[in-house]
Amino acid sequence: MIDVLKAKISEQQQQQMAQEMQLTTLHTERQELHEQVEVQHKKWQEAVQKIQTLEAAQVVNAENEQKLKELENKMTQQEQDSVIVKNMRSDLGRIPELEKELRQLKEKNAYCRSLAQLVLENCYTYIKYG
Repeated sequence: MIDVLKAKISEQQQQQMAQEMQLTTLHTERQELHEQVEVQHKKWQEAVQKIQTLEAAQVVNAENEQKLKELENKMTQQEQDSVIVKNMRSDLGRIPELEKELRQLKEKNAYCRSLAQLVLENCYTYIKYG
C-alpha cells in the first residue's frame, strides 16, 4: 500500500509540476500578449495623432487654396484695371489733338456763320434794291 501511495504522490507531483510549467507558460504568454496590446495601443495613438495632424494640414491647405483663388482673382482684376488705365492714358494723349480739332471746327463754324450772314445780307439787299 505504501508503494501505491508513493506512486500516487509521485504521479501527483508530476501533475503538479506539469501544471506549474503550464501555468508558467500561460503567464509568459499572457505577459507577451499584454506587451503586444501595449504596442498596438501605442500604434493606435500614433495613428490618431497622424490623423489629427493630417486633418489640420487639410484645413490649412483648404485655407491656402482659398487665398490662392482670391489672389488669382485680384490679379485678374488688376490686369483688367491695367488695360482700362492704358486705354484712358491713350484717350488722355488724344486730348490735345481733340482740343486742336475742336478749335479748328469752332473757327470754321464762325467763318461759315459770318459767310452765311453776308450771303443773307446780300440777298436782303438784292431783294430790297433789286
